[in-house]
Amino acid sequence: RSTGHLSVSFGSVKKDVYFKRGVPEFVASNVASELFGAYLVREEVVTSGELDMALAVMPHFGGKLGDTLVGLGLMKPLEVFRHLSRQVRQKLVDLCTWTKGEYEWYEGAVFPKQAFPLDLDPLEVYGAGAMATPRDTIVNWLLTRGEERPTAVRSSIVVPELFLVSHLRSWQERFDGSRSVAEIIAECGDDDQGTGQLRALFLLMNTRLVKDAREESA
Repeated sequence: RSTGHLSVSFGSVKKDVYFKRGVPEFVASNVASELFGAYLVREEVVTSGELDMALAVMPHFGGKLGDTLVGLGLMKPLEVFRHLSRQVRQKLVDLCTWTKGEYEWYEGAVFPKQAFPLDLDPLEVYGAGAMATPRDTIVNWLLTRGEERPTAVRSSIVVPELFLVSHLRSWQERFDGSRSVAEIIAECGDDDQGTGQLRALFLLMNTRLVKDAREESA
């Protein structure tokens, strides 16, 4: 639910994510292939020639590519809205695959410009990000909480289905406090099912849909 600016970098690559009450509002990247125009050409929404034309006259449309493409009749507003939301989602999920880098979090910082409204479901994005996170990264994180004994938490506000992750509810129900995180890791094989269970546990722990069973006996 936080509002702020997350700055993440690895070498010369940098991404900046602005959140408003927990919802991603804007994502900037200095990777040329992740620019909105390059994305539209790659998706064959516009041609490279049309993009060059739009970039040339963009100052006349307030310096915004989306407004320029609409003004030139190359895209409809709804198309810009849909593709921009889809591209921002891709950049966020890609960020979850990073295994190295540095980050800074600036609490309360707001995006200095007027952000284009996005049709993003933040819970779906977080679910997809967890499912894209490398197995080794997840295992290393889980090992720091290896003694905990995860058990399902029933919530009427946030339920597993909201993350749109297959079988997340069934995974949650399997965590009944009888096994420690370390034991669960040891039981999971290297196959897709084992990796899926670890990713599910990672997501459920981070969203507090499971908790340490020892809390109830403390």
